[in-house]
Amino acid sequence: MRCAQFDAATRFDCTDRLAQIAAPTLIVHGAKDRTAPRALAEQMRAQIPGARLALVAGGHRFPLTRPQQLVDEVDAFLVAH
Repeated sequence: MRCAQFDAATRFDCTDRLAQIAAPTLIVHGAKDRTAPRALAEQMRAQIPGARLALVAGGHRFPLTRPQQLVDEVDAFLVAH
């Protein structure tokens, strides 16, 4: 039995539409994430006009392991925009 969430995460690709995003965009990514490689976050940042990439120490679970760093990144982004 296949997991629909896994299928969506591994098969859905809309990278060809990233350049259409016009809203201020913050990408927060775990610097040592092995689930979603850092290169993908960098690719998104490069393709979304004006996007900002914030790398948070740790891996995929950084919202649980580094919550204050996440809050600080989002807060700074919201204040700037």
